[in-house]
Amino acid sequence: MELVIILTYMVSHGAKYEEVARECISLDLANTDRISHEAISDWYSYFREVAQRSVHDRWAAAGAMGGPGFIVEIDESKVGHRKYNRGKLTNGYWVCGMYERGTGELRIMVL
Repeated sequence: MELVIILTYMVSHGAKYEEVARECISLDLANTDRISHEAISDWYSYFREVAQRSVHDRWAAAGAMGGPGFIVEIDESKVGHRKYNRGKLTNGYWVCGMYERGTGELRIMVL
């Protein structure tokens, strides 16, 4: 249980996966609470799911952006990877950003 608390603390404070893995695996709490790389990876996935759901729920509660008298700037970009600008174009992700000028609200979606 103590490892889960340490893991949660480190992830929530922006520690990199390698740092979390090194810290959690090196801890020897009564020789019974060891945690594997797979378990750490599962916790990271769980934290991402919780964060994604939280943002989704917040946006759903906030409603639509803009309205009469408000200006919303929208832009999109396709993000992918090609090494040294050579080779086959790869499938990437569309990222859509929206910014409301009046309130400064910003929303980003990955499609």
